[in-house]
Amino acid sequence: MKECKHCKDRQPACQDSCERFLTAKKRETARKEKIRAAKERDVLVTNTAIKLSEMRRRRYAK
Repeated sequence: MKECKHCKDRQPACQDSCERFLTAKKRETARKEKIRAAKERDVLVTNTAIKLSEMRRRRYAK
């Protein structure tokens, strides 16, 4: 019987389920990281567009 490295239970089927759980967790974490990075880029682009718009408005308002 293989002992599970990832939890306290020492059952043969446990290791498979732990590996699947950890793999799924890694995928989910990577997906969330990609979403967070995309949101940050979107905010940065939006803020830059707002600043440029304000600069143009000031330039032409004079």
